[in-house]
Amino acid sequence: MGKSFSSTSTAGGDDDEVVVEKVLWRSSLGRLKELEVNKNGVLELVRVPNAHFFRKGTVGDWKNYLTPRMAERIDQLTQFKLQGTGLSLDD
Repeated sequence: MGKSFSSTSTAGGDDDEVVVEKVLWRSSLGRLKELEVNKNGVLELVRVPNAHFFRKGTVGDWKNYLTPRMAERIDQLTQFKLQGTGLSLDD
C-alpha cells in the first residue's frame, strides 16, 4: 500500500520485514480459506456458509461477477472511505 512501518510501532521489537511477512501470511487467501471457521462456519444472520465468501483468489476474477457499473460504484465507495487517510486507489 506504499506505507512504511516504524520499528517503534512493532510488537516485541520485530523488524519491519518480519512484521510485513506476518501480516501477509495472516491475511493470505490460502490461509483464510483453510481456517475451520471459514470451511464449515455459517453467517447466522443470513444463514450463508462462510465458504461462500471465498472465490478463486485470482487477480481480475471479479470481472466475472461484477458489471462495470457495480465496479464503478465500489470504486466510488472506496474513494469515499479512503478520504483523509492518505491512501487512494490511484497509487
